[in-house]
Amino acid sequence: MQRNRRYVTRTPFLAWVYLALAVIGLCATWYFNLQAFKTLGAEFTPLAFVRIGFEGSPILGSLAADFWVGALASTIWMVAEGRQLGIRSMWVYVVLALVVAWAFALPLFLFMRERWLSRGGSTARIAAARLTGRSHA
Repeated sequence: MQRNRRYVTRTPFLAWVYLALAVIGLCATWYFNLQAFKTLGAEFTPLAFVRIGFEGSPILGSLAADFWVGALASTIWMVAEGRQLGIRSMWVYVVLALVVAWAFALPLFLFMRERWLSRGGSTARIAAARLTGRSHA
């Protein structure tokens, strides 16, 4: 009788880099979020969070615009890439981006994507399907 063998694959180094960035993104953003809660109290609302980024100086406005456009573009890519690769529960990453931090959710997604690819996900098959306009499923 042949036993099912579970093949162990190593998680790529790049995945660990992404995971480290997710932890840094979580800690750094929440350090400043907690400082904002202390300072603003009940005035710290989602609208205030967005508005404050554009106030103060043109540099802050530039950083806020850069963040929001980049975050939106990468979130759209993250969902599309997850669907293309067949990664389940993509909604979790969007919720994490909105509720926890984009700087946490995107690197966490990239970590999980690298692990998925290292365990047999095929980007070559997906790339060929994209080039030919065919479904890869």
